[in-house]
Amino acid sequence: MKVLYKPLLEVRLTHEYFITDVNGHTLFGETDQPKRMQFLLDAYSNDVDSIEKELLISFSDTFKSLHDACLLKLIPAYSGFKIMVKVNQSQLDDKTIVYTPVTDLPDDLCACISIAKKTNLIDQLTNSRISTPFPSNYFFTNENIVGDKVWPFITNPIPPLDPLFPYEQGEMATYGTSIRSFYTDNNGAEQWNPVTGTSFANESDRMLVPLQFTYTIPTTANVTTATFALKDSKGNEIRTITAANGTSPLNPVPLDFSANVPHPLALGITGSLIDYTYQLQVTGDNGYRFARTLLFSKELYNPGTWAVIMIQTKAKNTQFNLLDSDGRLFTRRQPDNTLINAPTFEMPIGSRFGYFRYFNDRGKQLTLAPDLTAYLYANPNNPFLQTLKPRTISKLYLLLTDNTGTQTKYLPNPVNYTTVKDKGNRICFDIRVPQSDLFPIVL
Repeated sequence: MKVLYKPLLEVRLTHEYFITDVNGHTLFGETDQPKRMQFLLDAYSNDVDSIEKELLISFSDTFKSLHDACLLKLIPAYSGFKIMVKVNQSQLDDKTIVYTPVTDLPDDLCACISIAKKTNLIDQLTNSRISTPFPSNYFFTNENIVGDKVWPFITNPIPPLDPLFPYEQGEMATYGTSIRSFYTDNNGAEQWNPVTGTSFANESDRMLVPLQFTYTIPTTANVTTATFALKDSKGNEIRTITAANGTSPLNPVPLDFSANVPHPLALGITGSLIDYTYQLQVTGDNGYRFARTLLFSKELYNPGTWAVIMIQTKAKNTQFNLLDSDGRLFTRRQPDNTLINAPTFEMPIGSRFGYFRYFNDRGKQLTLAPDLTAYLYANPNNPFLQTLKPRTISKLYLLLTDNTGTQTKYLPNPVNYTTVKDKGNRICFDIRVPQSDLFPIVL
């Protein structure tokens, strides 16, 4: 039998900043996966940059001995990667060419991929909370550990709208049957912007944490006392920590769960990933509450890591399995020479959702030109002009939409993506412009 390497799986990280085309189109609204993959192929053919420019994707160091034993190889690909496995080739009675791993892959084998940040630009480009209560890494898997995943996405379901939760600009929630992102308009009113697409990476995916960390509650929440309850995967409360600070806002609280997590997430685990999950529930005065499913790990958490991906051979949802019921790869060649590809898992990632603020490059106060009244907002108490709505940033699409959502106009886009917050706690990008007919100054 012929011995060779064939694709076991593919993962595609589709980041909105990179994959929005010059017409403002993304693949997020396309329901057919082959058409989404064609969108990426067209972008690759046109030399469009993708997210891997900002990330270093590799097998986790602690997985190397295991992947060597299982004869696995990680191959970079456009906007993601492939995992290849050494296989034996054979032919079925109907002439279909199939492939079987040379070394058996255990059902609970977790291929572990580490995604490190080359720079901090990925944090500036990605739609995620800026203010987080504790340090964490994204964690993606083909197993259901926080709700049921929707094929072919390995992101957790976006949580339903919680009217009492203090959302940050751009944070997504399931709003009825749709996905929307939160923002506060220039009048201070809370708004929800419709989002095209589904299964975006979200805050519930930021679940990989160290055994010890500091929990920070914003002083604006005016929380003076809080209780931190840790529960295991079966719902049993295993540790409770209470902190108080008299009548003053609570200082950052150090939390140490080293003695409460006897088997942190590591490589070579047995059983389901869900057995390694914990639930942290935080309650405080003045209505403060927070809850998240967590995975604790000494080996896998790293401050310089953006995300960890663990792909199990078998998953609860069989659509996410890596092998068929006979232990063969899904990659195969049919009698008519049609190639059946390995499963392709997807990770849609939204880009930062921010207001554009325009400042005069000589410090003068700008006045609003008549042509821009449907696009920008002028506050007489501020020297700048601000867009009426925030916009998701993108590398190639440069138009702004008016307040009706029907007209577009080119206005300068940010030259860097350092975020600032205005007095209304809105996330903004500052753009300096010279005096012109488009941006006149107050005389």
